[in-house]
Amino acid sequence: METYVFGQASTKKMEQSPSFSAIFWKILLFHPENGLDEGKCIYTLGAKGVPMNVSKQDLEAMGRVCLNFNLRKTTRLITSYYDLHLKPSGIRITQFTILLSIAHQVKCSITDLNGITDIDRTTLQRSLEILRRDGLVQIEKAESGNVRSVSLTKKGEKKLEDGIDLWKKAQTHMEKELGKEKLTTGLRLLHEIRKAVPAE
Repeated sequence: METYVFGQASTKKMEQSPSFSAIFWKILLFHPENGLDEGKCIYTLGAKGVPMNVSKQDLEAMGRVCLNFNLRKTTRLITSYYDLHLKPSGIRITQFTILLSIAHQVKCSITDLNGITDIDRTTLQRSLEILRRDGLVQIEKAESGNVRSVSLTKKGEKKLEDGIDLWKKAQTHMEKELGKEKLTTGLRLLHEIRKAVPAE
């Protein structure tokens, strides 16, 4: 297996590669910590050298229209944006979302929380354990069965209140930049996209 990083500085190397004889290729989501500049692609060339007959332009076009690539790239930016605004509160946007969801439910089980947040159960339980450790939530097992209920502590309620004030500032800024109509349309479109995905 050989891996080529294609960008402006590596066009010559790309042209010398075996005619895109790739079994696998993927366009990475770029983040400052990975050391790659935005807009570069990584292609993993297979040892068998099976020709794909895919041009650089085709690959770039796929990256531009790929719903998954663009949503994930946007999600990274938005997550960093909200994390930055919530930083004074000491919690991240994922933790804020969990606290908000717990507060919304009168009695919230971990299963309920999983359905509301759509966070996979393993990640959710790990996040809840951190919140419990920090004294923001309490997790209690029901008298019968394996159901565990989650609720906010007084400290958790205060943390959520602080977070809401910061969240409002972040949200107001985005609404001002996009305009209320565009923001509403974008949220509606995201809802339609979720509905369009076939159930597993």
